[in-house]
Amino acid sequence: MSDLSGPPESPSTRWDYRVFWLSAVVAALAAGVLGWIDPAVFQRFLGQTPPIVVVTMAAIVGVVSLRLLESRRWWSPRPERDIRRGVLLSTAAALVFAGIVIGVDLWLGFPEDLNVLWPASLLYYPAVAL
Repeated sequence: MSDLSGPPESPSTRWDYRVFWLSAVVAALAAGVLGWIDPAVFQRFLGQTPPIVVVTMAAIVGVVSLRLLESRRWWSPRPERDIRRGVLLSTAAALVFAGIVIGVDLWLGFPEDLNVLWPASLLYYPAVAL
């Protein structure tokens, strides 16, 4: 069995996990507030499962996955590297994938009720982005 404890934690690794957990808490709060205001928004996608449970489970799976990748040396934070390159690559990838989704939507057409409308979308999409 693989050791999930991973390499010794450096301050930068701990910081990465703090950022991850902060994102998870924000997503859980958004899911909790929206689930309380309008439970029907999540019920279309999650059924009767409370959104706070789904977000919490996703956060736990995310941390375990990062630790596994880190323990196998398949992923590690690189604070010594220039973060601008990573931001540019992430932005470029997001634009490419968004363009593909828009193209598929225009070509095949997604169902009208697939998206969550404003103002609920302001809480819904950050919650599911986790």
